[in-house]
Parts: sequence; C-alpha cells; structure tokens
Amino acid sequence: FEWLKDNAVVFQDGFESNNYTAWTGTASGDGGTLATVSDQAREDTYSSKLAATQTISYGYPYKSITNTTRLYVRIYWRIDTLLSGNWKAVHGAIRFSSTVGGANTARWSYWTDGTGIGGWRFFRWYPSYVESAVDVTYGPSANTWHCLEATLLISATVGEYKFWVDGNESTGLTETGLDTSGAGNINQFRVQTDGATHSSATWNLWVDSVVADDANYIGPIQKYAFIL
Repeated sequence: FEWLKDNAVVFQDGFESNNYTAWTGTASGDGGTLATVSDQAREDTYSSKLAATQTISYGYPYKSITNTTRLYVRIYWRIDTLLSGNWKAVHGAIRFSSTVGGANTARWSYWTDGTGIGGWRFFRWYPSYVESAVDVTYGPSANTWHCLEATLLISATVGEYKFWVDGNESTGLTETGLDTSGAGNINQFRVQTDGATHSSATWNLWVDSVVADDANYIGPIQKYAFIL
C-alpha cells in the first residue's frame, strides 16, 4: 500500500479490489483482453493486464474526473516483449481527454524511432497538433516496472506538457509557455494502451499503482520506515 500525504490526490488505485469498479469503465479489442491479475504486481497482489494476441491489440481502463486545469497521472508500466523494427508503437501509456478536445488532447506512448531504438513519444493537440521525436534517453526494458508520469496544465499563457520516466524528466517531451486554453478543462484520463502497431503478435502489458493529482508532481513510490 502506498501512503500519499497529499489532499490534491483525486484518484488512486492499485487494483487490489481485483476489478475495475474504481474506474469509470474499460475498453479492449483487436485480440486484446483486459483483466486484473496476480501474475505481476508492482505493489501488493494485483495489477491490470492486457493480454494481446495481435499486433494491434488494445485495452485500457479510463477515469472521468471533476473538470480541472491541471492534472498529473502516475502509473507503473511493464511490458514483456519490447518493440523491434522501425516506427513501431504501443500507444497511450497515459492519455488525457478534455471538455473541448475529447481524447484528442494529449497522449504519451512507447515507440521505436527510425533506427529501431525504443523510447517515448508525445502527441498533443493544443495549441496545434504536434508529434514529438522519439526520446530514447530513458527507453524501457522488458519485464521491468517503469514509473511513468505525465502532466498537462491548461492556461492561455503558461500551458505546459511534461513527462517523467523513473523520476527523470524527459526533456525531449517537455513543452512550456503554451496557450493550451483551447482544450477547455481536463475531464478524463486513460492508462495502459489505446492502440498498437507492435512487432509481435503476442505480448503482455501490465499497469499498477495509478495515482492522479490535480496540483502536485507525484513521483516514484517512496518507502517509509516507522519507528514505534
């Protein structure tokens, strides 16, 4: 169990209920099956698993929240089969929706670049549509829990997008000083993957320890020792 001393936390789920009742809903398809499981867990017993049987499989839980102009979402993310080849993708590790833009607001994804090296890529729709380059600085490893965190600030003058991997800011995916007000307010997020062009027909993706905060950076799980 992760203890968070932060009254700005708007959602927290480690899937320990062994279901998705804490979420607004789920979606899956194209050969993908989404379920809570105990075969892997970053914390405690359960996690959310996408079992993929096609290169294009997808599956994700999504959560609607009270409208906000700032949101941080942190997840732990694990994949058993890395992408290989050029310009392959597992989309939407984290994705934000807004009152105006809907799902076309901001999305952070696992990609390979034009040389087949794996990293992270960012798509944003405000103030205009931009696809970032693949930042390979903190590319993932197979069968390893990675801490991913993304934030969006809605503002006419100081709007920003940021992304962290294992506590390290991915500066190649950072944009600040933007007018993001056209998106309206952030009102939903989804995690895991909402689409793929994987290089393998069978692969598995787990997510655990999800936290959403409407004011503060969350960061990796911290362990505390209490002396009684």
